Amino acid sequence: MTDNPRGARILLRTMRPRPAPLLRGLLLLLIACAARGADTGLFIGHVWARPTPPGATVGAVYLDLNNQGTSPERLLRLSSPVAGAVQLHETRDEHGLMKMRQLPFIDVPAGGTVKAAPGALHIMLLGLKKPLLDGDTFALKLLFAAAGELTVQVRVRTDR
Repeated sequence: MTDNPRGARILLRTMRPRPAPLLRGLLLLLIACAARGADTGLFIGHVWARPTPPGATVGAVYLDLNNQGTSPERLLRLSSPVAGAVQLHETRDEHGLMKMRQLPFIDVPAGGTVKAAPGALHIMLLGLKKPLLDGDTFALKLLFAAAGELTVQVRVRTDR
């Protein structure tokens, strides 16, 4: 610390919050927050994807669908600008052999939660337009029978 007025101003400036990191932090907080279906009790949270290697044409998204409403909900369709097609998939162990199959929809029971996680239910991104890189974010649209269309931001991350 110095008694020099110029030095004091420099010290105060370095202690003052900087707008860019604050805005970046706010953006990350907004991305991390769950999307909510208007008046349906449907919450979408923990939305993430793993990075893909260069040249990969497929990726996966994981999330939680929480229905706090009194009526069941059905996820019908998905889309994203980062992929040519988006599908619901399930990986199952059938007699020691892991098999993946496409699902036409996902039911979310009233008062229940459905988790999409690695090695289980997940969302496949087919025909990726570019690799998914750690730290990237992209939009994912989900169409529900009752809640309608909801858009969430997917964060690509390795630390999951």
